[in-house]
Amino acid sequence: MSLTQRFKTFAYEQGIAAIGIAPAVSLERGIRTLISRERRGFFTPFVRGTPVERCTPLSLFPGARSLIVIALSYSAKTPSWPPPGFDEGIICRSARGLDYHYILTEKLKCLADFLRREGGCRETYIQVDNGPLLEREAAYQAGVGYYGENCSIIIPTYGSWVVLGILLVDVALEYDHPLEQGCRGCRRCLEACPTGALVEPYVLNPALCLSYLTQMRGFIPQEARPHFANRLFGCDVCQEVCPENNEIKQAGENFGARREAAFPKLGEILKLDNRSFRRLFGNTAAGWRGKGILQRNAALAMGNSGDRSWVPLLAGALKSPSAVLRGHTAWALGRLGGKAARNFLERALIWEVDSKVKGEIKRALDRALA
Repeated sequence: MSLTQRFKTFAYEQGIAAIGIAPAVSLERGIRTLISRERRGFFTPFVRGTPVERCTPLSLFPGARSLIVIALSYSAKTPSWPPPGFDEGIICRSARGLDYHYILTEKLKCLADFLRREGGCRETYIQVDNGPLLEREAAYQAGVGYYGENCSIIIPTYGSWVVLGILLVDVALEYDHPLEQGCRGCRRCLEACPTGALVEPYVLNPALCLSYLTQMRGFIPQEARPHFANRLFGCDVCQEVCPENNEIKQAGENFGARREAAFPKLGEILKLDNRSFRRLFGNTAAGWRGKGILQRNAALAMGNSGDRSWVPLLAGALKSPSAVLRGHTAWALGRLGGKAARNFLERALIWEVDSKVKGEIKRALDRALA
């Protein structure tokens, strides 16, 4: 059995759903795609580097000879939990259990150790959402999966409910090839996207994507806020409607997902202190942006609920030290409307010193009075 065969057998024994290997050369197709999208104003958030840097493994690791991509599948089947109630928010599926970044990193370290022992590997580079390399394009080139129209990588038998990791090594292995299989082109993902972020097949405008918007810092654009509904972190809509995911033959791990982490209470989120936040979310993928992001989104969810029983709790958040939370709380109160909400907003306008929050309060009063 060759080194590559033994390596892949070992990887599957570690619970890897899929693994592929490509030469550590520039991802020319990825470069062209990124340049084309950036010309249209579509820039990927939370990453660094130019299109060339994001698709050139040798710029990160000059001695690299093989580009290894692994996929870890998380649960494609939602447990038989009761659906979220009016007082609960929604966390996307990949962030409901232990942080997959740590899980994937440990598995990649394990694979690197195997190649050191068995293949004479001396140097490695590991990336799990923490580097510039375009992971989905690397996965495609390594034959791990194929692109769906929603820009997700779809893996036969596992669908798109996967997370990806990259391992660059300084040994040459046997290379795989892109899969011939492709998306069936049903357009369900494009039709279901709440904000129209999927502007055409295989093209995403990140500035409209709820997965990005729910994680961005600062003030959410006014027009996007109603689309949040009760989402607190991420969005799974385009994956939930995908027929490839409805026909999955094998489900993956759930990373220890818990219902209270999937559908947390909005009121508890709004009142989180740092210690409670670390206890509830510190070891999940939803924890990396901090509690302020979740609290802001919880305020939006309360406003989107149409339930005026949230007004007293929201009124308390108008005194938060966070201008972002005060501003989104004002928006939520204006959306709920009613005499009590107007009274709280009018009083807040008197003591508010932040000009941006003042603008939010004034607009909220206009809505509440309409």
